[in-house]
Amino acid sequence: MSGVALTHSQPSRFTVPRIAAVGGLLAVVATVGVVAWHARSPAQPRPGPADPWAAYTHRWTRLASPPQARTGVALAWTGNELVSLGGAVPGTGRPARDGYAFDPRTGLWSHIPPAPGPGRTNGYAVWTGREVLLVGGYSQGAERPANVALDPATNTWRRIAGAPATLPAEAASVWTGDSLIVWGGDRGSGASRSGAAYVPATDRWHRIADAPIALNSATAAWTGSRMIVFSSSLDGTNRSATPAPIGASYDPRTNAWRGLPPSTLAPEASSVGWIGRRLGAWDYEGGLMWAPNSRWKTEVTIFQRRDRDVIDYVRSSSSAPFVAENIQSLNFTGVEFSCEVRLPHDQRLEAAYTGLHGAQQALQGLQSKYTFNYPTHDGLIAWNGRLPWKMTARSRLGVVDRYARDPYGLWDAAIAREFNHVAAHLVLSNISDTQYEEIPGVITPGRSVVFGLDFYLRGR
Repeated sequence: MSGVALTHSQPSRFTVPRIAAVGGLLAVVATVGVVAWHARSPAQPRPGPADPWAAYTHRWTRLASPPQARTGVALAWTGNELVSLGGAVPGTGRPARDGYAFDPRTGLWSHIPPAPGPGRTNGYAVWTGREVLLVGGYSQGAERPANVALDPATNTWRRIAGAPATLPAEAASVWTGDSLIVWGGDRGSGASRSGAAYVPATDRWHRIADAPIALNSATAAWTGSRMIVFSSSLDGTNRSATPAPIGASYDPRTNAWRGLPPSTLAPEASSVGWIGRRLGAWDYEGGLMWAPNSRWKTEVTIFQRRDRDVIDYVRSSSSAPFVAENIQSLNFTGVEFSCEVRLPHDQRLEAAYTGLHGAQQALQGLQSKYTFNYPTHDGLIAWNGRLPWKMTARSRLGVVDRYARDPYGLWDAAIAREFNHVAAHLVLSNISDTQYEEIPGVITPGRSVVFGLDFYLRGR
């Protein structure tokens, strides 16, 4: 793993050795067992002579790289070739207008000439049986990409009608067999209930009925008669407006929507696919909880987070200035562990740990200012409970080890006492007076002591 560096140093009046920070301070030893499961794949049917993938066996095969590595490309399969259109090389140049096609028979890439209008990233590409439609996406500045169609037989482009409204780059899209339906919003424009459909036979767009739900970054599936959309409405911090993903189905024949039953999946990363006669929905989190009685509870969760269209400041070397860059895709994988013990006299002891690993290759060797400033290790021990004389107290000791930086520890404590008409509380934050930076270049406050009184007109 290489190519990403954070250059802001971490001044600290209180530092913790890395081994002690991650292991010793938490005093939690977790033994992780690895269970290996081996399954023999059943015999695969031999592909027909017209199958362009006939030369490939039932194994992963490394294909030839395209002439230029780009992010945000639009992909479509024509039945003979994999078409890659638009996109951009991270950190350099404008969005591309041209593309490439991969022929699995020869294992070679061929060039597709530039499309009319400005280049784009994150467009939609669909195969109609005769042409590849390329619509939507982002361009540079205020430019708006043109809607176009590519004829792979002649390697030529033509313009098609414009949509009745701007098509969000992360909207859901499906091909019905005679029309392209685009629906929903994206992180930039927010959740949306609206959509539109394009009919190549008439070269016209028309709005479809508003859905009963509003989503952004939705995924969609075509059942053969209905479009099903499924996801959540996420904000800039990847938090959902609903406790679980929601969905609805759209019937183009009646121009009507119908809601789907509630799901129980995690809302931050969910996808759908149509499997014969059923809709498959999945997310990227799996966990295990062990609670043998009311006093003990232990949880372990493995998760994956996929971010799209992240704005960060990057540079090619330590001497180059930072420039704003739209990073199309970032992948993070992590594990969470927590253990809670309830003690006598309403006391509770908790230990927790989170480890996070980011896919640095997504930055194509560029240095990041913010994106790779995440905590690789984050652990804490916390206690709260009742004390004599009707007082309550809490204390929290934590350690954070951020990527490519020194770990640091934080200690907070508080004590409170309620009277008939008055509640008094004393809060001590950052008792160790640690100087640290959650955002590079921004030093957070040091030690603080806050005493407060709350008055009540009616007794408590």
